[in-house]
Amino acid sequence: MRDDKNENVNVKKYINKTECIKCNKNSGKSDNIDELNEHRNCFQVTYIEISDVQFNSPKYKNNLIKSCDSDYIAFINTRYTSSTEIRRIISEDSFLMNYDMIILGEGILHGDMHFDNLVNCLDMNPYMVILKMSVFGVTGSFNEQLECGDIYELSLRVAHENCDDTVCSVYGYSVSNAAASDSAGKFPDRGLSRIKHVITDNSNDKLFVTESRNGILLTYAYVITKYMFLLRKSGRLESVLDNMTSYASDTGYVEQFNTYVMDFLNNSPLFRKIEADTAPFYIIMGDDICYGVLKRFAICLTKEFIHNGQAVITSDCSYGKKTGLECIEKQTLKGIVGFQAPVLFREYFKNIKAPKYVFWFDHPMYFRDMMGKIDNSYYMLCQDEYYAEFMRKYYHIHNAIQFPPAGEDAGLAGNSKRIYDIVFIGSYHVLDEEVIQDEFQKVYYDYMMCNSSYTFEQGLDKLLKREGYVVDEEKFIDILCSLQNVCRKIVYDYRIKIIEEIIKSGIKIDVFGDTWKQYDGMYRDNLIIHKAVTVDEALDVWGHSKIGLNIMTWHKYGMTERIANICLSGAVCLTDSSEYLRNNFNNNENIIMYDLSRIDELPAIINKVLSDDSLRKHTADAAYLLAKEKHTWKIRTMEFLRMIKGENNK
Repeated sequence: MRDDKNENVNVKKYINKTECIKCNKNSGKSDNIDELNEHRNCFQVTYIEISDVQFNSPKYKNNLIKSCDSDYIAFINTRYTSSTEIRRIISEDSFLMNYDMIILGEGILHGDMHFDNLVNCLDMNPYMVILKMSVFGVTGSFNEQLECGDIYELSLRVAHENCDDTVCSVYGYSVSNAAASDSAGKFPDRGLSRIKHVITDNSNDKLFVTESRNGILLTYAYVITKYMFLLRKSGRLESVLDNMTSYASDTGYVEQFNTYVMDFLNNSPLFRKIEADTAPFYIIMGDDICYGVLKRFAICLTKEFIHNGQAVITSDCSYGKKTGLECIEKQTLKGIVGFQAPVLFREYFKNIKAPKYVFWFDHPMYFRDMMGKIDNSYYMLCQDEYYAEFMRKYYHIHNAIQFPPAGEDAGLAGNSKRIYDIVFIGSYHVLDEEVIQDEFQKVYYDYMMCNSSYTFEQGLDKLLKREGYVVDEEKFIDILCSLQNVCRKIVYDYRIKIIEEIIKSGIKIDVFGDTWKQYDGMYRDNLIIHKAVTVDEALDVWGHSKIGLNIMTWHKYGMTERIANICLSGAVCLTDSSEYLRNNFNNNENIIMYDLSRIDELPAIINKVLSDDSLRKHTADAAYLLAKEKHTWKIRTMEFLRMIKGENNK
């Protein structure tokens, strides 16, 4: 194959404004309207001029999609045309931007391209394609398993999504029409299709032609198999198959084409691999528990999936393809994604043959019954490496790894109006002594309160050995699970200890959570209590704070989204330490970590930061740069997609 890496790329971004034009899609005509009309059409298009080799590389185009933040992206083959010419066409025919996909080139029907006529455009030779970025959430992007005909195949997916609608989403712009414009001669009278290069005596050229012919026939075989039911239903199957077979016969590769079709009809691994490449993710959006944090994770990941050219189906139909739950089990899926979603462990989802990616945030001991019987189609993405280790060791979930959540940049990092000195966003909880049910639980509670660096299972293991008990693995889990409420009490009591250590020193702290009204400690007057906040409100609070206090729920090898959000807000993140944080941040440079065994140091740490603006700003700036580089949902989504691609290639 020819190399497309060392080619120059010319990227041009323009804001196209048709402020005084109202477009009628059906007629292509325009009506003048008042300049102040609130329905003015303003859109951004990124024009990318690339070589012939790059234009015909689905992987290359997909990589460019990931870096595009415009409403539309235009891929332009500089062998035939330019961004200047395409901009002129769009300015003259602004109704084109009503379509999800516009294809300009040879072998293309001019005008609306419905699925039934598009599928027979076997001689399609595109010079340019424009795509609305939002359409990728429904269709996915270019199929990287197809080396030829990827634009043709994508156009069928776009058209197929609207084949039952009166509105067409694909528009064809024939070069014969374009050549009639005042730039006649720019487009050649006869284009050379991607498999009709002149064959010289060069063996590399001959090999390229052979590979191209195989590639395009593979695409046609995939198309006829994928849409066989639809084509049979419309009565077009025989004619389309005859056209493809005739095309294969003309190139001398009819046997290869027939072999592909027969293999694909038998649902061969190659067919499944091609289909899975652009299959959607099904994302369980969750509800508004935990002040909507888990749902916000799902929304952030979904948006980044679409930005990366991934098709999605969301459980609430808020993004991507609109498909009901009852149809999911019949659909090819790239994966099912949930955020600590118990529904994913029900039999319905267990029976679906697709990978299940479950983001997990709490200690797995609380979910023993749920996790006890799952197969290798489940991938547990834990915020804490010790949680992943626990799942692997005690629940025998082999695909449990650390994969922490990320944060959002709300654009407040540069805000200089920091009206809060130190804030804590979180609830106040108290568990009475009654939760400690026997002497051993009391001993465990006291042991953990004095050994705060241990995980709950590490502490239990050390305590049992100290007391001379020998238990097997099953009994160990039984004991640990019986300590669930004790573990919760340890977490809540440490949270209160930390807050009290701060306020008894005279430092006032703004706490956000209605439950703090129940606190009746001696230094209550130093608590400035605010109502509970939503995710957006929390981002705004941190964006107006000097220090964001974080108290983790006993995550000894983890990181929370709050840490990332505080760093991205321009505040200094003050948090209890963890192995992950020590490995990925630099204490006192881009984060400030405290030790739970030395919380008496907190007032001095806080006063130092608040009294030294230079130190505070330096730390906050360094934190922002690190979090922006490594801990946003954009970065985390790219890591996720690389991870599953590696799994699929095993």
